[in-house]
Amino acid sequence: MTAEEVARRLEAELTIGTIELAETIPQRVTPGIHTAVVLNVRVVEYKQYKRCGLKYQFRLAEIGQDNGVILPGYVNLGSLGGDGRSRRFKPSAGSKLARWWRVIADHTGGHRKRVMLSEFQNFLFEVVVINVATDSRQRDIPEAARGQAVSEIASIVQRLGEPSPLPKGYPRFIDGFGPLRADGTDRCEHCQELTPFSYGGRRLCLTHAHQQSGGER
Repeated sequence: MTAEEVARRLEAELTIGTIELAETIPQRVTPGIHTAVVLNVRVVEYKQYKRCGLKYQFRLAEIGQDNGVILPGYVNLGSLGGDGRSRRFKPSAGSKLARWWRVIADHTGGHRKRVMLSEFQNFLFEVVVINVATDSRQRDIPEAARGQAVSEIASIVQRLGEPSPLPKGYPRFIDGFGPLRADGTDRCEHCQELTPFSYGGRRLCLTHAHQQSGGER
């Protein structure tokens, strides 16, 4: 085969119309506070690193284009046993798992030593979403390859199945501010009207909440 024929063949191979990926490229969301539910929690073993952990699967549950986006969250449990198998882990009270469980225990008055993993699926949480910039060995990940994960469970919005404590008239989420929270009465930062609601710590009455969300009343 001549060089010209090789060049024509390569050109033909490189002019495919479309290539289908093995899986959908994950949708990126704005890093920061979001509301989400836990779909499941499972134990995972990272035998190459001789460690074991929990992998949470979160689904964002909020008004807007980010609703339904699924993100992982990871909790380290510790080193594997000498035989490479999981051992009985007892994370400390200062561990990430303890921090996440404390959010539930403080809310429900539940057990403060035993973590019931299934209980995480019973709540709508406020969570913190981050961009993952380094891999497990702290090496930089190229910008286009960076994923996202839930780094913290910050608070509980409500138990699933319970009536929402939030009013129907207020926007559930304001871009750049965050989700609606009922957190004690104080004065609107614009007009000094008393209101029990805020967005990301910004106190807003009903009128100014709608103005900030782009829908004036």
